[in-house]
Amino acid sequence: MHVTPSAVSHQIRSLENFLGAKLFTRRVGKVALNSTGRGYLPVVRDALGQIEQASERIVRGSSIDTLTISIAPAFA
Repeated sequence: MHVTPSAVSHQIRSLENFLGAKLFTRRVGKVALNSTGRGYLPVVRDALGQIEQASERIVRGSSIDTLTISIAPAFA
């Protein structure tokens, strides 16, 4: 993934700050999901799976819905 451990730690801390809850138990040389993280994981995993499926449908061209977004020139 070409992401440093420091960058991952920073993103995890940012997420924990946003949520207002710790997701991991940190000990010297060890990081593990705590009970909050274990509850959060399946929901996030499902959401990411849905994003992946939607992306695959678009890439394969099997998406039959079209979304057209337009704006009046006065607002452009």
